[in-house]
Amino acid sequence: MRIVQEKNSNKFLVPSSTGKDTYHVDIHQPFCECRDFIMTRMRASEECKHIRKVKTLLAEAPQEQHP
Repeated sequence: MRIVQEKNSNKFLVPSSTGKDTYHVDIHQPFCECRDFIMTRMRASEECKHIRKVKTLLAEAPQEQHP
């Protein structure tokens, strides 16, 4: 499974490392539904691997060029 951006949104569906689950990630909050983020990282203002994965994907994506 791959990362999918929700239509007209800054939210993404990100598969778990096992491929059994999918998490909603909002990179602008930042927020992820995974247990690691909710139980630990959210309180510490840290990003989980799913948020980092989306940010890496966006950083590596070709940028649109406007004339």
